[in-house]
Amino acid sequence: MQNTRPTYRTAALLTGALALAAVPLNGCVSTWFASSDKPAPAVQPNDFIGDAQPINADEQPVDNLVATDVDPQEASTDEPTTATRSDEALSVDAMVGHINGEAVYADQIFDVNLVAQLESFGRRYNGDEFRKFASAAIMDRLQGVVINTLILGEAERNLKETQRRQIDGRVNAEREELLRFHGQGSIAKAKAEFLKARGKELDRHLVDFREELVIGSYIRSKVMPKIVVNQRDVERYYEDKKSKYQQPDQRVIRIIRAADASTAEQIQRRLKQGEAFDKVAADPDANTYNPDNAGIFNGGEAIPGDKVIGIAPVNEALLPLQAGAHDGPIVAGDNRFFVQVVAFEPGVKVPLADAQIEIEKTLRAAQFERHALRFRMDLLKRGSYSDPKEMGSKLVEIAYGRYDQ
Repeated sequence: MQNTRPTYRTAALLTGALALAAVPLNGCVSTWFASSDKPAPAVQPNDFIGDAQPINADEQPVDNLVATDVDPQEASTDEPTTATRSDEALSVDAMVGHINGEAVYADQIFDVNLVAQLESFGRRYNGDEFRKFASAAIMDRLQGVVINTLILGEAERNLKETQRRQIDGRVNAEREELLRFHGQGSIAKAKAEFLKARGKELDRHLVDFREELVIGSYIRSKVMPKIVVNQRDVERYYEDKKSKYQQPDQRVIRIIRAADASTAEQIQRRLKQGEAFDKVAADPDANTYNPDNAGIFNGGEAIPGDKVIGIAPVNEALLPLQAGAHDGPIVAGDNRFFVQVVAFEPGVKVPLADAQIEIEKTLRAAQFERHALRFRMDLLKRGSYSDPKEMGSKLVEIAYGRYDQ
């Protein structure tokens, strides 16, 4: 019998569509699945659970979660028909709910990625622990299916003819490119090579690709007109993120402090003769500042900005120095100093004019994500779908029966 019921892909379909729409919505997760004591918005379980009609004459929805390949005449009337744990696999052909009036079956939720997760959980956890981890993965997948189906249904109904032609053109171009790349003109070879390379049917890929384009186009049409970025927004963002655009120079320095003028002359002579600064700085007879660490300042931590040290003449002397260079003797009161810049990292100084385009893109992306989230929430409020907690509960029981080892 040919399976004619609709299929539901993972949230990756929505993610792909949103990538085409310019900004993904990952991270914008609604709370309608998470709450256990608040009703889901706009859920109408009485309309969708328990009164489903068959999708076609050959397929009858399964209203319980037990295997359906047992002859009813042989089934014991003493056995419960609920989804309890048994050695017999629970049915993945069970109907678990409705979305937009269409039946949703368990095997449409258990895609390859979710099954891999559940199999992994089954190897690592048992009983309640398996249920906990399986429930989280299943509800995440179910959320993607519901959102994707609601958006796609509305998008298809509102697609303009010009948009439809553009989308069909891109799908045809994608098909021709894949046929050329994988089959060198041979459709049969292209399908076989594509399946081998992607683990997915070529025709299924083209359907998914089209749906991504439809969703992306629809989201753009709903969200993009609401995005407004003005110059004041750009300037405010620049000021708020000034540390990103105006990072100061950073230096690591060594210091030699001579005990007297005679010692300062000896140090100067040694340095002129080519002796390494750190070697002289480690000589306690020459250096009275931290000779145990070769005069290293601030524990070797880089110091940001132009106020590196509180002794003004020393600070002024070191600012022009590049990494490895030194200067001295520098007279400051009764002391004579020598200073070396061990490491120097120049700061970042990006003017507003140079950051303008990047900031505008960032602000537009943030607004897109915010408006798109509101669009999804509104769609969930007015959409028709079975109670996610009830659907999820059925799916968890099926997963428990099949994958908990």
